[in-house]
Amino acid sequence: MTYERSVVCVFTSLSAWCVFASMMNHIAAKIVSLNAIISKLI
Repeated sequence: MTYERSVVCVFTSLSAWCVFASMMNHIAAKIVSLNAIISKLI
């Protein structure tokens, strides 16, 4: 494995992790807002 390829691999995994983390934050925010709406209804 060459140095350039390992750098590309690291950047690819980092960007994939950033996309995954932002999706998780988006889902968590929706769950929190849903819980707030449900708690107001109950």
